[in-house]
Amino acid sequence: TTFRSEGEIGVIQHIAGRKHSAEWDEICEDLDANDVNGHAMTPLYSPPVQRQRYGDDKVLPHVGWGDLFFDLFFVGAAYNLGVLLKTIIGADQRVRGCMYFFGSLGPLWACWDNETFYQSRYLTIDYCHRITEVLRYIFVAFAIFNITEFQNYY
Repeated sequence: TTFRSEGEIGVIQHIAGRKHSAEWDEICEDLDANDVNGHAMTPLYSPPVQRQRYGDDKVLPHVGWGDLFFDLFFVGAAYNLGVLLKTIIGADQRVRGCMYFFGSLGPLWACWDNETFYQSRYLTIDYCHRITEVLRYIFVAFAIFNITEFQNYY
């Protein structure tokens, strides 16, 4: 299990900012579930928490090592797409090569764009969302791995 310090729990509750409403009291009670050593445990599932409401003070999200690691997948995608673009320039079938390039770029860009907007708006603190994120990146890694140089097939 993952343990959270009291400071982390305080930040999560501050971001939630709704610990006095009936809707969010249940989430905060889940966050306050402590083990025998007094550490807060991460719940199996909890709904995403909106990071900020309109008119509240701005709170910058903390970037963790997991976020930086998963961003490296998109660095690999940019490299593979650059190699692909380089091979398209010298190819005889440039239209087909450009279709392959944009057909590979589009879904990866949409995946990165959707994830960035979601993470900037919501905070997830449970195992279900983490497992979903890992599965999504397995599929992204598989797509990136299969971006190869363009070859003229007749």
